[in-house]
Amino acid sequence: MSDEITSLLELRPFPFRTLAARAGASGAGSCELLLAALMVARLLDGAVPPNALPLHARQARSAAARTWLATLALPAGTRAVLARAIDATGTDDSAALREAARAVLQLLTPTLDLPARTELQRVIGRIPSVA
Repeated sequence: MSDEITSLLELRPFPFRTLAARAGASGAGSCELLLAALMVARLLDGAVPPNALPLHARQARSAAARTWLATLALPAGTRAVLARAIDATGTDDSAALREAARAVLQLLTPTLDLPARTELQRVIGRIPSVA
């Protein structure tokens, strides 16, 4: 079996357990925001090492997530911040990805507790630095 297939078959712990729990337990007002945050976190996880997916896969995921985001009842400014991060996961622009991810973290800081913020900070910390 090739190394790529073996890597795909590895069991990995879910990196956003706290964020998912907060989204599931949130009230009606913040539920959609936290679900969108979870989506962004998962897209980020698939855009950076060691879990980076091929560009074509990230582009497809980003386009589908953008369509899904449009169905949520979110304020325009909030939607724009989340959409920038979603779009950035479908590119190879590390600087744009880092900036968009940090904007999402800043947006969510008042809503998330420390463990959930830490989960997001971990994935943001894996975004490659631009030389």
